[in-house]
Amino acid sequence: MVFNLDQLDDYILAVKNLKGKFVSCDYEASGLNTHEHSFCLAGIGISDEEEGFYLIINSLESRNNLTEEQKEKIVSLFQWLEQNKVILVYNQSYEINVTKRIFNYDIKVQDVLVI
Repeated sequence: MVFNLDQLDDYILAVKNLKGKFVSCDYEASGLNTHEHSFCLAGIGISDEEEGFYLIINSLESRNNLTEEQKEKIVSLFQWLEQNKVILVYNQSYEINVTKRIFNYDIKVQDVLVI
């Protein structure tokens, strides 16, 4: 299921209701260089083995700057996931760099690239 940024609270609730112990997290963004001035986050996908949810932040039709309140809500979701699930990513260096740059948060993930 896909959520727009104005549905952030619904997205967070849906992610928290995922039943699996393991969730995967994936960012879509404007490029690989997270330090470019023009870098922007397109969206965040989080899923378990049965269902998944995608939050659209930026697209060709919609350009958004996350507010501090929105960033805080997403960081709170990451913290909840860290305490209640195992977060899997592919190539943790990218997800860690994006999370630090966009949210100023050090996310704790397991990298399936090296498992």
